[in-house]
Amino acid sequence: MGNEVAAADLFSVSDADNDQITQYEFWDDVNGGGHFSRSGVAQAAGQAIPVSAADLAALTYTASDPTAAEQVWVRANDGLEWSAGEAGTVQPSAGRTN
Repeated sequence: MGNEVAAADLFSVSDADNDQITQYEFWDDVNGGGHFSRSGVAQAAGQAIPVSAADLAALTYTASDPTAAEQVWVRANDGLEWSAGEAGTVQPSAGRTN
């Protein structure tokens, strides 16, 4: 099994007018690779995974291969608007790469 990392360690976010982030959505668009888990329960690939800011600590990402780079997506909501979805490459053995 691969390395597990807190989802919050995979990205950073800021709001242009300093509104508090209230919600996030994550995507793992590849079946068979790594996966997100919420409170220890694996989340299916290919669908949005909504997470409130208060519950962000309960979301982790586990890579299928700790040496392989994998792509995930995230977007944030400030209570008014969603950001554009941003892709990032995760390589758990090296931490966030993008």
